[in-house]
This record gives sequence, C-alpha cells and structure tokens, in this order.
Amino acid sequence: MPPEETWRLLEEAVRHPQVLAVGEAGVDKLAAAPLPLQETVFERQALLAEETDKPLVIHLVKAVDELLRVRKRLLPRVPWVVHGFRGKAALAQELLHHGFYLSFGEKYQEEALNAVPLSRLFLETDESLESISRLYVRAAAVRQLSVEELVTAVRDNVCRVFRR
Repeated sequence: MPPEETWRLLEEAVRHPQVLAVGEAGVDKLAAAPLPLQETVFERQALLAEETDKPLVIHLVKAVDELLRVRKRLLPRVPWVVHGFRGKAALAQELLHHGFYLSFGEKYQEEALNAVPLSRLFLETDESLESISRLYVRAAAVRQLSVEELVTAVRDNVCRVFRR
C-alpha cells in the first residue's frame, strides 16, 4: 500500500469517535527504521493528535532529545503520555517538567514511580502478563497509598486526559 494511502487510513481511523488517542507513536533508537524517518512519522502523528484534539501515546526508547526537540517545535495542546516508562527518577522529572504524563507497566524503578505526581500518573499492562489489579497493589505499596487512592487518582487522569 502506498504511504499516502496508509496515512489516509490512519487519519480516518483516528477520527472515529471511539478512538480515544493517537498512538503508539514514537522514536526508538533501537529500531531498524532510520531515525530521521521515525522523527518525520512521529511528528506527523503528533500533528494528527493536535488536529483531532486527542492525546498522543508515545513509545520512547533512548531518544529523549529527539522527543523534546519535536515537542518544543510543535508546542502541543493535547496531552502527551509516555507509555511503559522504565527510566530513572531524574528522567521522569525532566519529562514532567516538559508537561508529559508517564505510564508505568510491570517493570519500573520505584524512585521514578515516586517522582511522578498522582495527577500525571498512569498504570498499564501492555508489556506483561501481570494483572492490572496486581500492578495497582504493587504501585500503591511503593507509593504508600491505599489501592483505592491510587485507583481513584489514575481513574481521574483517564477521565481528564482521554475525556471519558
């Protein structure tokens, strides 16, 4: 399929009312695709998120500088969520400083999880077989919160960011 036909289909899909976000878009220095191509595609997906007023869910591997460069250039209005965050607390703080939300899966650094304000936190099971309820129990213990407090905070974030 020609690239422009692929983009047309993506745009059509994203505009469907049941689609809540654009993604998983991103930049991955370990992927086989050339970095300049990844950045071009990522920027186009980010612009689609802006155009459709839907959050952007981001796959990020060893490309923080590239991600921040695109964010600075586009100055997005819609939320950007880095999913599967595994970085250190310092990186979490840097991304938070630039307005990102962070989503944590099964594998994470506890210091990073603790560095994220509840209002910018998501949990996910994208990469694992661990149940979401088990992930909430673990994260609540790390954060020294009740599971109910954590569930409420993340639910509020989902409602605010994904307008549900």
